[in-house]
Amino acid sequence: IGFFFIATGMFAYLKRYFKESSKNYKEVFRYFATFKRLFFSGLFYIVGLFCHNFIYWFSPLRIVVEDSYISAPAYDMATFLAMLTNISTMVIYIVLVETKFHDRYQIYSESIVRATFKDIEKAKNDMFRLLTQQISYLVQVQAIITSILFLLAVIFLPSFGFSGIIMEVYPALAAGYFVLFVMYANLIFLYYFNDMTGAFFTSAFFLIGVILSTLVLRETSMRFYGAGVFIGAFIGWTISFFRLRYLERHFDGYIFRQGKILEETSEEMPSPISYAKEESL
Repeated sequence: IGFFFIATGMFAYLKRYFKESSKNYKEVFRYFATFKRLFFSGLFYIVGLFCHNFIYWFSPLRIVVEDSYISAPAYDMATFLAMLTNISTMVIYIVLVETKFHDRYQIYSESIVRATFKDIEKAKNDMFRLLTQQISYLVQVQAIITSILFLLAVIFLPSFGFSGIIMEVYPALAAGYFVLFVMYANLIFLYYFNDMTGAFFTSAFFLIGVILSTLVLRETSMRFYGAGVFIGAFIGWTISFFRLRYLERHFDGYIFRQGKILEETSEEMPSPISYAKEESL
């Protein structure tokens, strides 16, 4: 419901801002063909966030209301608590990490156009040094926050009626969402570098890992029910981590061969004549 209101509000704002329409709706398919890996990367990530809940909706934890509404309240509540425990990761990333990295990324992008090779190398090294520092900072700060919130939840939540299956599943899910949000930070950095292939495989293996591990662990002890998220997120994080390291080692070649620092245009080739001496009369 929340996502629906966000999408509706955004669509209404766009309609007010862009008052005229070309009615050329087929153009969207051309952009989809160009950015299909970006689309599927986002799709796989979103599905991976919730697919483990869907799987447990068809487990012994399920309840059916009025022969239509299906849920697994205990697992869904544990998921909600685990997400709240780690949601500060996104706040820290957006407010502190991404804002600093964006400035360094902009400096590097501008240096390619107007600076010397030595300055380009310096800007690149500074950018990746900051990236490593910011990811480490994000993990360290969020690990402290998650640990504190986890201990508070274990101590105080049973007093408010959160017990039994909820608290048994919660620890694995809390660890899983911690890794998941850190993986998402790496995914955003891949978007920065226009590495749609790396982002696609990160999200795809994350989704596959969550589905397969959840299906397997569903047949084991209840305390491992949420570990499917942890396994899938760890697989996705591992792929994104090594992909970023690969880009760091081959960044110059990647940018100049595949990246798009300058906008591409399609127009008539200009004349090869740069100077012509006027004919004498």
